[in-house]
Amino acid sequence: CDKLRPKKNIVFDVQPVVQIGKHIEEAIDEIKKKLTLLTNNMNRSSKKETKSRSGGTMKTHMKGENS
Repeated sequence: CDKLRPKKNIVFDVQPVVQIGKHIEEAIDEIKKKLTLLTNNMNRSSKKETKSRSGGTMKTHMKGENS
């Protein structure tokens, strides 16, 4: 019985480490999601810059048509 007790303690010691590992994996997943959102936003903003230049002329045409 004495030989089994330390093994049980080791299992309990490993448990929080496993939980920390899961938390780290979740954190990495969150970081990956935020990075993809950031890169998508960067791509959109760079596309918007080119669109806004052409879009500005479109807006003035629309205003002219309305008046």
